[in-house]
Amino acid sequence: MGKNSTGAWRPIVTASVVLGAGCSIGDDPDPRLYAPLPMTVTRGPAWDPPVPVVAAVDPYAAPPSPAPLVEPRPAAPRPATTRIALGQHAVHVIDDGLQRGFDATASGHTAVFLPRTDRDAIDLLLLGEADFAVVGTQLSPREQQAGLQQSRLGVELFALAVAPDSPVRSLTRQQVRQVFTGAVTDWQQLGLPSGPIVAVAPAEQRKAERAARTLLPGDGFAESVVRVASNRHVADQILQHPTAIGIVTIDADKVSGMQLIAIDWCPPTPEAYEHGTYPFGVPVHLVTAGPPAGEARRFLDYLRGTAREQLTARLCLP
Repeated sequence: MGKNSTGAWRPIVTASVVLGAGCSIGDDPDPRLYAPLPMTVTRGPAWDPPVPVVAAVDPYAAPPSPAPLVEPRPAAPRPATTRIALGQHAVHVIDDGLQRGFDATASGHTAVFLPRTDRDAIDLLLLGEADFAVVGTQLSPREQQAGLQQSRLGVELFALAVAPDSPVRSLTRQQVRQVFTGAVTDWQQLGLPSGPIVAVAPAEQRKAERAARTLLPGDGFAESVVRVASNRHVADQILQHPTAIGIVTIDADKVSGMQLIAIDWCPPTPEAYEHGTYPFGVPVHLVTAGPPAGEARRFLDYLRGTAREQLTARLCLP
């Protein structure tokens, strides 16, 4: 950089001197101005050569031993939790006994049952806050389009029972509604031999809700309806009142002393319900996001295997 800049300065300085002389005198410039000007070279501070530094190394020293490796301890596995949303119309099926039985078979898992309404149980599954659900209802088309699938566990089938010698053989859905809402009080009002109607319904609140929702949707039982605890108690009422009609469930509790009537001339059988011709049933479904897998599959196998006998006492199985 010093050589290049010095060479460039020389003609500039010479030209400046010549022009300056010409302009100030006005005559021809003095030839001595063209003589080369002496250059002065300025040196920087003297440079000292580097002094080598030699480190002392013991040739016999052993290499340092590597630091011991510490294997990280794996974190203790946390017990997995299976969250099962349980609808209010399925609680009578998946009761405390079945819940404890499944929890006992869940090696490394803890089953937590979340009681909700049927619709809220399905919503928990849609929101990812439950692993699967058990509900006493059907999935809506919107829920099926969202990817939910239902596996039928069985159906709680309701039927109407009368005395063996009763002239009542079949009723329409509208006539059933009239009988249990108190709109009619004598069989003669339905075109049958005269006799006071004694309507009998379940006493247990949730079972009564399921029965009312199924037999007379949108209505409730009349205050005059007699409430009893079981199928056997319905039979007792029919024995006392030959013109009585009572709601029973088709299950393992077979009771003699009464006959079941048809609805729109369709008999109350599981096959008729499956074909859609008999109306009075509450289907109980296992609901999953996609086909049953993992704990949902294991729960389904448990209900159809180990717990099948208990399930048969509560539902008509497919």
